[in-house]
Amino acid sequence: MSQYNTAEDLYGFPVPRNAEMVHINEQGKRYNWSRASEENGIPYRYELALKADGWKKGESEGASVFYKKGNNTIDLITTTS
Repeated sequence: MSQYNTAEDLYGFPVPRNAEMVHINEQGKRYNWSRASEENGIPYRYELALKADGWKKGESEGASVFYKKGNNTIDLITTTS
């Protein structure tokens, strides 16, 4: 069983199974996942899973990292708290 769910409304972007959705609005979704932080970003295993699924890491600015797959882009922002 995969450690990630496929978020169809996020272009099939893999989301960690144990991440808890805490907020949703027109700008996106916010999850609480203890393994990610602003200081350290996402765990290496998650980066590998994204790459294996075809998501390419693009530009980053602070806590924001863009991932692209085809014509779709996800802005993954990691924060602490």
